[in-house]
Amino acid sequence: MANLTPRLGALAFFGSLAGCGYEPEIPVFASTVSADTRPALVEAEVADPDLAAARIGGALGLYFGTPSAPGFHLTPEWIEEERDPADAWWELSDAAVDAVREGNGVRFGAQLGAIERAAEGAPLAVPRPLRGGESWARWQGGFAALIAGEAALTDLHPDSPSLEEESEDDPAFTWGEEAVRFWESYYPTLTESAELYRVRCLTCHGSLGAGDGPTGLYLDPRPRDLRDGIFKWVDVEANRRPRRDDLIQVLERGVRGSAMPSFRRYSRAELEGLVDWVRYLAVRGETEQLAVYFAGQDGAVDPERIETAYKTVWGRWDAAADQVGAVPEDVPRPVDVTPAMIARGAEQFRGALANCASCHGDGGEGNGDAIWEIADDGTRSRRLDRWGHPSQPRNLTAGVFFGGDRPRDLYRRIKYGIGGTIMPAADDSLTDADIWSLVYFVLSLSESGGEPR
Repeated sequence: MANLTPRLGALAFFGSLAGCGYEPEIPVFASTVSADTRPALVEAEVADPDLAAARIGGALGLYFGTPSAPGFHLTPEWIEEERDPADAWWELSDAAVDAVREGNGVRFGAQLGAIERAAEGAPLAVPRPLRGGESWARWQGGFAALIAGEAALTDLHPDSPSLEEESEDDPAFTWGEEAVRFWESYYPTLTESAELYRVRCLTCHGSLGAGDGPTGLYLDPRPRDLRDGIFKWVDVEANRRPRRDDLIQVLERGVRGSAMPSFRRYSRAELEGLVDWVRYLAVRGETEQLAVYFAGQDGAVDPERIETAYKTVWGRWDAAADQVGAVPEDVPRPVDVTPAMIARGAEQFRGALANCASCHGDGGEGNGDAIWEIADDGTRSRRLDRWGHPSQPRNLTAGVFFGGDRPRDLYRRIKYGIGGTIMPAADDSLTDADIWSLVYFVLSLSESGGEPR
């Protein structure tokens, strides 16, 4: 586990600072063009790179708002469809909505309990929740006005029924029902999600999601660069945009063997909000990169091409929901793991078709010859991943798998590959049975320290 030493050293360093009263300050969120935009414009021989960078920055402000008021430019199609991606509540599946409401019931138990007591005649004394400042302000203003008879229920929540549809004989029940709905249907605004990211994620992932936060610079493996929309530990084909559920799973379980923790302590609504902000940073970053590419083609920044970039990137993310995901129901799952199955996996691992050993090595220790590039002068250097980092195939004998160590997790990694890395998707000619044989052979390597059982 030598590759974890820098990470552990960095965590110990920052922990010692905290113990001495020198806690690092949480960086302030800032929005501007990425640090590598102007150099890319210079390399592309754009006539005036400073002017081009300024124009791209201005366009990003138009399409994505500001740190204090983030949002998305609404295309004519979205306006017609009454769609605003900044309010992602309407994108959630029925199962996700149920999970959000269930989580809110737990998170806002004190608030809901106070409402229940008030409905029985006690004074209305709802405590302020730990987080959710915008909703708290809306609660205070909206319900104070409602109790004073100055507002309708529909002013508080877009799903609220009109007063005419409520029972006029029981006004206490009317406002109480809406009060419960208010807290159970809580969903963070993009600004609230940005604040949670700033407090919990920015120090590693950076203000623009480039993986260059003040702590992230010390970590190995480096935090994910979110700006190009490519994620490793998702359940879709490599280099496709992830589905919401893919990102939720990463947030809930974390990434074992890295500094990425589990965020399971947060409510499902907050996790969905973090997904919204990760997507915001990714769409913004992809749009910026594509705008730079177009500027290099045209020699200058063309506003119409930036609009094309914006729509193109959103098209990739909108297609994410239809991507192949979890192991299909009809995939045969071996019940009895036999020596013959593991032996078959070993043959495939070292064979020409799967060819896993070319990178992972015959013993699975991550030392295969294919990870090296040989220059004309004979010097060797590791092949780089999408983010410019040296490739390090997993040492399978260590038993640490960043994307999860369940058999189904390994099946997905083999079947679909790992986005942004040199790990490809499985050859189409490999059957499900072949892949399961590989899965259990890989697991046998970690259990026996390198020798199949």
